[in-house]
Amino acid sequence: NDGNQTKMYPASYEGVISVSAIDQNQVIASYSNFNDAIDVTAPGTSILTTGLNNTYVYTSGTSLAAPQVTGVIGLMLAYFPERTRIEIINQLIASTKDLGTTGYDIYYGHGLVIASKALMVETITINFDVN
Repeated sequence: NDGNQTKMYPASYEGVISVSAIDQNQVIASYSNFNDAIDVTAPGTSILTTGLNNTYVYTSGTSLAAPQVTGVIGLMLAYFPERTRIEIINQLIASTKDLGTTGYDIYYGHGLVIASKALMVETITINFDVN
């Protein structure tokens, strides 16, 4: 969350999916680091999440973008249990929406992760029980 090209670890290690954050306009967030280790991007600005004392708050950061990518990968692993780690990653990357300059770039990596495209389905319905 320094908004510069500094590589952070473990995110920048080979074999780790490194995620940048975008804002509501699908533009790299001012706080998001960027470099040649970025693989994909996800929303990270004004994300509704849990807060202290049973509240909900809007907050921003790459820490809000990365779990969205993790969630999509988790869905892919459940949906395609026969696929290898490399096949899952390749499918994730191939299903992104290209942002920024055409093709791979240091701000968005391969592009914005789109869950429905990664799962190769038209729609996804998720129901949560809440108290």
